[in-house]
Amino acid sequence: MTAAGCVALLTLALPQQPAMFDIQEAEGVIRVSADIAAVSAAKALRGLGQALGWRVDFATPALQADLDRSSLDLSFDQRDPRNVAMLLAAAAGADVVFDQRDGAMGERTAIHVVSHPSPETDSGRERLRRRAMSWYRSFLGEDLRLDPTVVENRMEVRMHLGHMLLEQGEIEEAVHQFLRIQEEDDSHPYVPLALLRLAEGYLELGNDAQAEEWARRVSRMHPSRPETAAATVLLGRALLAQEEYDQCVDTMRSAILPLATTPEIVDILLIIAEAHRHRERPDRALDQLRTLSSSTSFDDLTREQWLDYYFLRGYASLGVGSHEEAIEALEIFLATGSADERRGEAFVMLGNTYLELGKFVEARAAALQGLSFQSELDREWRKEGRILQAKTGLALGLTDAFEDLEREVQRDPARAPELVLFLAKSFMDESRFQKAIATADLLASTPGEAGDRARYLKVLAMWRQDPQGEHLRTFVMYARAIAAEIEDHEHQQRVAELVGQAWGRMGEWEKAVDAYRGILR
Repeated sequence: MTAAGCVALLTLALPQQPAMFDIQEAEGVIRVSADIAAVSAAKALRGLGQALGWRVDFATPALQADLDRSSLDLSFDQRDPRNVAMLLAAAAGADVVFDQRDGAMGERTAIHVVSHPSPETDSGRERLRRRAMSWYRSFLGEDLRLDPTVVENRMEVRMHLGHMLLEQGEIEEAVHQFLRIQEEDDSHPYVPLALLRLAEGYLELGNDAQAEEWARRVSRMHPSRPETAAATVLLGRALLAQEEYDQCVDTMRSAILPLATTPEIVDILLIIAEAHRHRERPDRALDQLRTLSSSTSFDDLTREQWLDYYFLRGYASLGVGSHEEAIEALEIFLATGSADERRGEAFVMLGNTYLELGKFVEARAAALQGLSFQSELDREWRKEGRILQAKTGLALGLTDAFEDLEREVQRDPARAPELVLFLAKSFMDESRFQKAIATADLLASTPGEAGDRARYLKVLAMWRQDPQGEHLRTFVMYARAIAAEIEDHEHQQRVAELVGQAWGRMGEWEKAVDAYRGILR
């Protein structure tokens, strides 16, 4: 008999080792069972991988050696294979990370065996959360839905899973879990909190209308529950996100008295002030902020509330002309909120405050600093920053400031009428009358107050260009035509006075007197 034949006979004579794991598959779902004693974690993981066609990699030889020295007794039935791998590693003080593959091009799922996650590190906390979420999902699996333990505890498990999903940023699945709680038993004690988390999740997803609906449902269905206060805050934020500023103010004001003694009153007052900011009512925003500061200890504010307060205080103080107060508030905000996405807006507001005080160097520095946050500024704030930059350049006599400002106003004069008027007056101050006339002409056909001011500035620039020259009759002809288009009586009278001066210099005293009386002929 050959040597190969002897080996074959010996192999047949040896007792066959039973498979370590029993793998069963039904309708595409794989389940693992085992009943074996005194096996090392490393051997069990390798055996699981072999049974499922998974590759098993150990992070370091030392870790593999530690798991080889362990001893486990395995006895479980019909468990999810991923959970089995995690439990095997956890029993030996390790952890696993899955690299899921579909098997195409020779690739297959890999199990990476790594050291145990540490709850003191971000990566460790994330791995622990993911392990817990995997267990929760398995517990809530369809095949266990009739298990008495699952029936008894599924609501609590679903709430824990939803919260973990929110923490991990998996918002859509979190929303699904909270919806299931409400759908499975709308009388369960967890339902108010689940509805609150639903509103929070929808707001995070940008589905503001749904967030509003669920926040209102909490208050309507469970008015006496503590979740109602937090739901009111979420409702206010949803209304802000939908730009329903008037409704936001009315809704939040109606909640002040019922929630006056709750911690949420701080957020409610800040939301009202924010809505007033969008309504361009700095005086009313300031009223809310003063109420907050007089009734709340600043030591009790969260960091986010602190930053909201000083940002809004800076805006409101600037709006009512309290410039020193605005500077103080904005500087506190900028010193504290080094990572806040509103830094660019705060610098622009600070620059406008300095500009109002005639501190042009400080204003220009703030403008340049604000424009350095281009990615954090929306279109309107970038425009405001460019306007501030141009204004401070003009005030400091920088030669290119006029060109920068002229390019800005020509983009869309109707969107920045104050800037057009400012530039026209600046050109006149520099005796560049043709430029002033052309700039004022950008608004000369616009109805309303801005158009009236532009029409008057156009006439004024024409007058200052040649008050003693030989073109006075031409000036009178144009001025009379422009005056007929001015709606505001005060601006009409100013144009009439200029026409009166022109008639007087031409010796037409009767016409001059009529013009001073407001009669143009």
